[in-house]
Amino acid sequence: MMICVLAEDARGYWRVVFEPENLHLYVESAPSDPADWMSIDDFLARIPRDELHKQALERLLERIARAFLS
Repeated sequence: MMICVLAEDARGYWRVVFEPENLHLYVESAPSDPADWMSIDDFLARIPRDELHKQALERLLERIARAFLS
């Protein structure tokens, strides 16, 4: 399992998780239920609910853009 923290502060975090053996990619936040995750599609389609969420979205988009430019 590969985990990348997208944004974090004293209240919690947003991170993207990749399970290569299942080709499963998702985003999760904390504090939340450990089973509470969303697909990348759902994450990208949501309007950020706060500044931390916005920062996580921007960081994910930066990483995607860098991957395409490499």
